[in-house]
Amino acid sequence: MLLRVVLFGGMFLLWGATNSVYRAWRSDRSTELLQPDVSCSQVAYVVQIFSVYWFTVALKSGPQWWSEGSAVFYALSIGCLVMPMGMLLLDLPEGILKAATWGSPV
Repeated sequence: MLLRVVLFGGMFLLWGATNSVYRAWRSDRSTELLQPDVSCSQVAYVVQIFSVYWFTVALKSGPQWWSEGSAVFYALSIGCLVMPMGMLLLDLPEGILKAATWGSPV
């Protein structure tokens, strides 16, 4: 879902117009200094990506995430999402996983 939303927002950006590999490879490129163009669509795109991370932090800052200290344990217990390194971390003692929960900001 996030990829679809980001690509939809990218429709409104000028991906190959300035400061891109596409522009560097074009044979008719001019030698003038490229001025960075800031448009409303670029600002909205950055705000959209920033808001994903901001609201994730806001949702995970409640007491239910921090009181028990078990968030890292539960995150690593999701079998279909965890990688081999995560399986190794899941075998660590419970005290280390609680410290990891309380030590990570998100």
